[in-house]
Amino acid sequence: MTPEDAAPRPLAELIRGRKLRVSPLVWTSHHLELVGCRFEDDDAGEEAEHAGSNQNTTQRRENDGALSDEEWVEPCTVQHLAQCGAYRSKVCCISNLLWEDKVLVKACDHPKFFFAGRSVHRPKCTLFYDDIQPGRDVGQVPPRVLGYFVYSDAVWRTQQVTHARRHGVAVALLKEIPRKCKEWPRYPYILCLLLCIAQFRVRVLKSPKTTAHTSRLLVSHVSDIEFIHLFEAEVTSELLQMLDKPDLATGLTAWPTIKHQKIPFKPYEDFKERLMAKILTPSPFQHHEGTETRDETTTVLEHVGKRRREQEGAERHNMRRKV
Repeated sequence: MTPEDAAPRPLAELIRGRKLRVSPLVWTSHHLELVGCRFEDDDAGEEAEHAGSNQNTTQRRENDGALSDEEWVEPCTVQHLAQCGAYRSKVCCISNLLWEDKVLVKACDHPKFFFAGRSVHRPKCTLFYDDIQPGRDVGQVPPRVLGYFVYSDAVWRTQQVTHARRHGVAVALLKEIPRKCKEWPRYPYILCLLLCIAQFRVRVLKSPKTTAHTSRLLVSHVSDIEFIHLFEAEVTSELLQMLDKPDLATGLTAWPTIKHQKIPFKPYEDFKERLMAKILTPSPFQHHEGTETRDETTTVLEHVGKRRREQEGAERHNMRRKV
């Protein structure tokens, strides 16, 4: 492939030929190269978090002693999330962790991916969002949306091959899929899920007008019991408009850089606290979404931390009474 072939090209030019106008299920890294989308790993942040969480948990155990039965409920949920291979069980576990403090509520299981003004694909992805109460001014704070996706090599390969054969995709492309997808965190399908999240915010939640939207996606790999993966991308409003009218997208538009970070499941005791710190912090990108501020994030995190401290305090009080 020459440098000219790999250079980003306008979407209207790319979709003129049927070869590149394919379902997200059979996107390859070549498709992402053609639009200028890439992945970026944050290994340093993951290592620092892992070291800090181990130190905090060790100190908490030294101060508080063994965990009570009630306090073990959350770690058991996290352990099940990490080790269970069933899709529904994983979704149930992550839902329980997010619902407990009314931080995020479940929105839907199969969001729509829109292209050229119509729904062309519905991924098996669960979305959670800020519960917008009646009377709350949606225009004041853009709703947070978090996606959750369970990845399985076997299921993924079956979906790709089935779709390719059904729609007559070339045999050469079928051979290319496993070669392009050996390093699973960089699977191009992640881009589709992040775009779905941004479209859901705009089309369903009526997010206030802004220049860009931050999409966050959690991914569990059924064979990875050590980490859950967080993907983040800044999707511009210009890109969303271009997807609605691709035939008119004759100029180059900025496609997102997808940031990838691994969040360790262990220590199970403080996984939820660490997870919330990641998904509730402001966008890592330079733009500011509407009036979303760090103050709101701090308030939610303080609520989660306060609830945990109250539970620990009540348990220690009950133990002293028994003694």
